[in-house]
Amino acid sequence: MNEPTTQQNLTPELVKHKLGIELSKVEMSIQALADLTNNLVINEDTIQETSDVIAKLKKARKIVDDERAKAKEPSLQEGRTIDAGAKILLTEIDGFINSVSTKYTKLCAEIQERNRKIAQAEAESKRLKELVNNTIMNYSERIGNATTFEAIADIERLVNLETANKAKYGDELENLKERLIPIRGLISAQKTHLKQMAENQRQKGLVEQSGNDEQLAAILDKEQELEQSISNTSIKIQEEAAKQAQTSTVSKVEQIQVAVKHKRKTDEFEVIDYDTAFKKHKELFTINPIKDEIKALGKKLRATGEWKEGTDYLYQGIKFYEKKIY
Repeated sequence: MNEPTTQQNLTPELVKHKLGIELSKVEMSIQALADLTNNLVINEDTIQETSDVIAKLKKARKIVDDERAKAKEPSLQEGRTIDAGAKILLTEIDGFINSVSTKYTKLCAEIQERNRKIAQAEAESKRLKELVNNTIMNYSERIGNATTFEAIADIERLVNLETANKAKYGDELENLKERLIPIRGLISAQKTHLKQMAENQRQKGLVEQSGNDEQLAAILDKEQELEQSISNTSIKIQEEAAKQAQTSTVSKVEQIQVAVKHKRKTDEFEVIDYDTAFKKHKELFTINPIKDEIKALGKKLRATGEWKEGTDYLYQGIKFYEKKIY
């Protein structure tokens, strides 16, 4: 837009026309921008496309603004007239930008919140799976070390209580129950061995008193046999526990997460309690909050570490928060 234009024949419509030509030179006519905006479908599949459209609209706006500034130089009056013409285009472009950006920002915020919940759920699921593994290994060690019927029966009672503890294991409770089935079978076998050992010890004492060497030899043979069975079962329990601790549960359906990243963020504030805030910091208020002063206070709280990254912070009636711009 370099041709001289006299003030007498300059009108906003003429300026709009000339600025529109500049847009057309870079294939950004106002109609093309309108079509681009109106035909855009904003959803998770078009995150990048939407971002590109916003960038293109902002580029068009910058072209109009730059050309307006050049054209204003000859005279102040001419500049005011150019502003009026440019405003027509800028208002339209701003409408396009606002139309797209509002939906785009809302969508990005929703995706980010959903991704946060997915990550939180995955972390909780991982914690519960580790808890199940630790429980299995802990009880298997205690079972393997049990040397009396009473001791292993007490452990069995505790295992039964664990398999009913929904509050502790949440959605992994059924997984715990299923993986304890083979270990419970070995517990039952070990109880039988230990009960037989106790009876064998009782009979051993009686035979030793009677002095029957033949019966004593048979009992000692039985004792040796039971000791081997107890040892073998203990080893099996440890092996089964290790196997179960490594067993993967049914694979979950992976949730596809759309990645969004804000271009920049700003520190914002909200006055929650005007009375408290005004009493504590009258220097920050007129009739309305003094935004620059309150933002300066926010920077100070950032610098001292009182207001931490990624959090909202309520300070003497003023709520400071991060506003993310996509």
